[in-house]
Amino acid sequence: MRQKFLFGTCLLIGSVFLSLTMQAQKIVRGTVINAKTNAPIELATVRVKGASVAVTTSDNGVFSITIPNGNNILVISSVGFVEQQISVAGSVSNYNISLQENSSSLNEVVVTALGIKKDKKALGYSVTEVKGDELTQARSVNIANSLVGKVAGLNITSTATGPSGSSRITIRGNTSITRNNQPLIVVDGIPFNNDNLGSAGTWGGADQGDGISSLNPDEIESISVLKGGTAAALYGSRASNGAILVTTKSGSKTGKAPVIEVGSNYVMEDVLNKVMKDYQYEYGTGDKGTGLVGVKPTSADPNLNQTNSWGAKLDGSPVIQFDGVSRPYSAAKNNMAKFYNTGTTFTNNFAISGGADKIQYRFSMSDLNNKGIVPNNTLVRDNVALNINANLSKRFTVLVNAKYIRERNKNRPRVSDSPGSANYTLWTLPTSLDVETLRGSKYNTDRSERVWSNNQYVQNPYFATEDYKEADTKDRFMGVVEPRFNITDWLFIKGRAGFDKFSRRQNDVTPTGTGYQLGGGYNTSLRDFRESNLDVMLGADKKITNKIAINGLIGGNRMRQITIIDNYGGGPFNIPFFYDISNVSTANRGIGYGNYEKRINSVYGSADISYSNFLFLNLTGRNDWFSTLAKGRNSIFYPSVGVSLILSDAMTMPGFVNYAKLRASWAQTGGDTDPYKLSLTYALTGATQNAPLGQINQSEVPNALLQPYLVTGSEIGFEARMFESKLGIDLAVYDRKTTNDIVGASISPTSGYTSALFNIGEVRNK
Repeated sequence: MRQKFLFGTCLLIGSVFLSLTMQAQKIVRGTVINAKTNAPIELATVRVKGASVAVTTSDNGVFSITIPNGNNILVISSVGFVEQQISVAGSVSNYNISLQENSSSLNEVVVTALGIKKDKKALGYSVTEVKGDELTQARSVNIANSLVGKVAGLNITSTATGPSGSSRITIRGNTSITRNNQPLIVVDGIPFNNDNLGSAGTWGGADQGDGISSLNPDEIESISVLKGGTAAALYGSRASNGAILVTTKSGSKTGKAPVIEVGSNYVMEDVLNKVMKDYQYEYGTGDKGTGLVGVKPTSADPNLNQTNSWGAKLDGSPVIQFDGVSRPYSAAKNNMAKFYNTGTTFTNNFAISGGADKIQYRFSMSDLNNKGIVPNNTLVRDNVALNINANLSKRFTVLVNAKYIRERNKNRPRVSDSPGSANYTLWTLPTSLDVETLRGSKYNTDRSERVWSNNQYVQNPYFATEDYKEADTKDRFMGVVEPRFNITDWLFIKGRAGFDKFSRRQNDVTPTGTGYQLGGGYNTSLRDFRESNLDVMLGADKKITNKIAINGLIGGNRMRQITIIDNYGGGPFNIPFFYDISNVSTANRGIGYGNYEKRINSVYGSADISYSNFLFLNLTGRNDWFSTLAKGRNSIFYPSVGVSLILSDAMTMPGFVNYAKLRASWAQTGGDTDPYKLSLTYALTGATQNAPLGQINQSEVPNALLQPYLVTGSEIGFEARMFESKLGIDLAVYDRKTTNDIVGASISPTSGYTSALFNIGEVRNK
């Protein structure tokens, strides 16, 4: 009886609670339409202000949303429209909501060459901008990898080389077979060295990273990708493959109180298909059906103790393995899961920004700690940035921007071939050998590596990750000072002094007792890079008549670049396990030194002419003089022209077309060669009878008649906004005149937004 009473009481309380809950909530329905065309807006977002409740509209613009008690405001938004808020506090439960088109979205401002901001509709060439918040949604240690899939025509490839590995970036394919095909990286107006500092070769090695992997994604305001020659022609030879402009965050607007930002982020990563589902577990170590059943494996027998897994069938019988221990001849499953770690990246950010009447500032710090999926692989990166914009008078302003980056890497994963590569071993590990067996059997009695297969170059993965020693440190500092004086309200003169400098030290130890190099070895290298750029520009922005306006500038640039590479190493060690270059005899040491200097002097100019704000003409020209080529052959001029016609402003369009643009452009870019390619170079190789010995120090026959290479390209593009969608199509054709002629074509749509449930090219949902 008591149980029935308790059950009835609970049922009554539950009914009352449910009734109160129903009364505390309100269901609101409605339709969202375009205020201009009365067309329904699909996939518009309808959310409750102050609550985590949101829905999207159907293809007819219809929505239904449940509003919790105490929340009476709905926020309605859609790409290309002005956000609207409505009160639903009364008894009305059905609403018709009209959204106004956001004209500013059709007049998007983007960063172009030399850091100049322009209306996107006025450009006769392709520029795609990615906002900084898009780089932190799917966070990657290397921000280049965050651009994958966001920009049409931009191809980014990376290898499994750890958190600080490099990425190869190309825009619309390659321009040269033999030279670098990556675009120019520009950070806050200053060219940024993005060279790959080392990569794996045929016989193994590790990727040593690049420049863009050092940037802090939380510090970035936007990234503009200049795809064609017309877009990047103002940067001259260095942007013959396009340009990527990185703009970092600046201070708060005048009059606002200081803003403090604090954030932490934690990311985990794992090996794809860590538990391999297509791995065969039927045959063990060996080749051609000959296994090790009942036979002690020896290195002399090519059919035994191999990295291959095509020996005898696994039958569970006891066998003698490589370390002399008898174990069941059975499948060892999930070796990858046993060996690899779950990688983690922990990032902390701090920033303070503010502004007064005459100064705006932003100071930020970031700390990144990464533990890779390969054991003992770590990365620590610290970023510090300062941005100051001072309005010293009505006409005179100064911008100061400085950045410091500190990186500490340990045990970068080796890839490609087997020496020192744990990854290669895991890939070739026989089915009948458990990776944990290798953990406890990596040493012989003298602490040398116990070779587990008939190939001494295939390492014990624990010996490779625990005994090999690799460490590299990089300190980078870059800064820019940019004074500007407004001569009149339409004429200004601006200077820019910027530099980029880094120093990188790498130490690499092959331990004593390594199977293929018993004596071990030591290598160390130092790379010091510095580049300075000095610019002066005279610019004008004036309306000539009611319909004609002109925006132009002329300027000059002086670039100086110096790279110093110093390395030495050798082996074997005289005293085992003492890892220092002083422990290698002088006769077994090698020394290398390189000093490379390059200069480019340039003049440039541009003019943008508009007519009635619907027809635009873009003209640029630049001339470079190279120190790497002979006089009379060291000069090249890069012209470009682009035309943009806003069809929707020039003529009456169908009602479903909100915006339409037709553009075309033509440009020439090109480049020079590396320093010291015109003459034979020599190196000392020792001495005999107190006389020095020398030899030719290059494998290429010098050519004093070298001249700059030329890349000619043209584009035709169309962009339209229809049914609240944005679609762009580019057709780009290039004639690349280099040492090898290449003619290619590509079709790629521009980045855009859509509310439709379909994809055409790179039409994306946002």
